[in-house]
Amino acid sequence: YCKFDNQNLQLFTSSLYLAALVASFIASKVCTKHGRRLTMQAASVFFLVGVILNAAAVNIAMLIIGRILLGIGVGFANQVAHIPGALFFLMLMEYQTYHLM
Repeated sequence: YCKFDNQNLQLFTSSLYLAALVASFIASKVCTKHGRRLTMQAASVFFLVGVILNAAAVNIAMLIIGRILLGIGVGFANQVAHIPGALFFLMLMEYQTYHLM
């Protein structure tokens, strides 16, 4: 049915979700040790740097690194904010990603 097997596109798509999964476990420890405010600020910084990298990307490597940073931001935000808030970031990011391509 669908035999599109571009591995760069697969890595581009899955990098955000894998980074968010791993970062949520790390953010749990950071949140316990440093509190919710610092953890949310870290999430914002990761998210902002990821957005800047994706906006300025000139090759696929920059896009993937930007997506990884976005995933870390989503993972951190997922630990300290309510689930709908983190899902909103994720849905907004996916909407922007697919409508800019």
